[in-house]
Amino acid sequence: MSDSTYSSTGCDTIYDFSSQDKIDLAHIDANQKVSANQAFTYIGKAAFHRAAGELRFEKQASDTDIYGDVNGDKKADFAIHLDDAVDIYKAFFIL
Repeated sequence: MSDSTYSSTGCDTIYDFSSQDKIDLAHIDANQKVSANQAFTYIGKAAFHRAAGELRFEKQASDTDIYGDVNGDKKADFAIHLDDAVDIYKAFFIL
């Protein structure tokens, strides 16, 4: 995760994302407060709730950003940028 930040210059970008694609986050520890590898909790468009391991998205006019909070501070620790404006569903992820 250290090579992918939440900034526009540091996040990973996916081009031409479709509903047939899957974003695999299973190997990223969603909660850095405890040992081992925990899965993310998908919260859709909701704001972070001060709980480590949340995954949310924001859709703009021409693109979409996915944000993950791994320490529960209600701030994104990493982001994934999609170059298309799409609604994101839990089924699009491998958590």
